[in-house]
Order: sequence, then structure tokens, then C-alpha cells
Amino acid sequence: RGDVNIRRKEPDRAIADFDQVIAQNPDDILALFNRGVAFQARSLHDRAIADYTRVIALKPDDPDGYTNRGIAYRAKGDADRALADYNKAIALRPADPSNYNNRGNIFWDKGDFDRALADYERAIQLRPDYAVAIDNRKLVVAQRDKAKAAAATPAIPAGARVALVIGNGAYGRMGRLRNPANDAAAVGKALTAIGFSVEIVTDANRETMARSLRAFSDKADRAAIAMVYYSGHAVQLP
Repeated sequence: RGDVNIRRKEPDRAIADFDQVIAQNPDDILALFNRGVAFQARSLHDRAIADYTRVIALKPDDPDGYTNRGIAYRAKGDADRALADYNKAIALRPADPSNYNNRGNIFWDKGDFDRALADYERAIQLRPDYAVAIDNRKLVVAQRDKAKAAAATPAIPAGARVALVIGNGAYGRMGRLRNPANDAAAVGKALTAIGFSVEIVTDANRETMARSLRAFSDKADRAAIAMVYYSGHAVQLP
């Protein structure tokens, strides 16, 4: 029943079901693992990590415990522990493309674009239709090239005016908006004309937007004026 509640996206009920199973058998690996999944769905990362750690202790040669614990560590912001778990998962199951994609995400988080790219390439080699890894490869190449260009550009001087302009028009099942990319280009051009240093981001997914905002925050700290412009939907998807 706990599995059904996970699929129904009812993690609290799933946790209650798995609690009952674990109370009767504290070493039930499947119940511990699935309760970790339910905890993770509730963003209870420490409790998920505790369950995955118990799974690993009971079955140290199973890579799934390391994979899911790595996901939880990354969600907590603990990149080093996540990386160690993905390395172990890859060692135990080297033909699983998802762990290369996961490890690539950690290298990307750390700004190690070349190693991230190598892992995405390996994931795609193992599964040529792996859409997530294909998208990540494209994004990390763009981020790497942007970082190289930024390194060759003089640093933002104190007192400068900077702007991040975002135009998101691609929303998959929700259809495409025609205006955001054009709006972003027009606003970027207008801001550049009055002396702003402008970065334009279009059709970005959540992860790319987060990275762009983090990079922009460093520029904003040194600038006299910092501006963020956004054009696109404002929705929350389940």
C-alpha cells in the first residue's frame, strides 16, 4: 500500500504505511528504501539519508542506496558526499547511465564543466536516447562557453549597472509563448543603450535559471544598480 501511495503522490500516507512494516521488521530493505523515497518527496532529506544509510548497511553491494542517498545529499547542498555516493554507485553498476548523469550534475554544480560534460557524454553513450543527459550536455556546453567568455572579459567595475534579462517562452505541454524572447531582446537592447551590462537568458529550465541568478548575484554585489527583468508564465507545476 505504501508503494501505491507514493505513486499517488501521497508521501505522508506512504510513510505511515512503511512505518508499520519497519516496526515489525526493522531490517526490511524495501520498506526502508521506499520510506526514504517518501521522505525525499517531503524534502525531509536527513530522514531520507538515514533510511538509505541503513539500506546500504544491510546491502552494501546494491548501488540504488548510494544513488538515492546521493540525490538526498545534493538536495541538502552537500556536493562532496553526493559525489562520493555517485562514485560508489558507478563502481557497483558501471553500465547505469543515470549515475553518470547524476555525477555530471555535481560536477556542474562545482563549476567543473569539462568533467560534467564527460559524464553526460558517457551517459548518452550508454543510452543514446537519454533526453535528460542530452539536454544537460547542451546546457553545460553553453555554460562552459559563457564562463570562458566571461573569464576573457574585464570584471564588473564598482559602480557599474548590470541587468539579467530572462525571456521564457517554451513550456512543453503548456505551449509556446511568442513574446518573451522578443521582449527580452528589446529590453536587453534598451538597457545596453543606457549603459547597462546585460546578460540575456531565453527558454531556460529551472536549473539554468537558478545558475544564472547565482552568477548574476556575484555581479550585483559589485554593481551600483542591478536589475532583473522576466518575461514569461508565472505558474507552479505539480
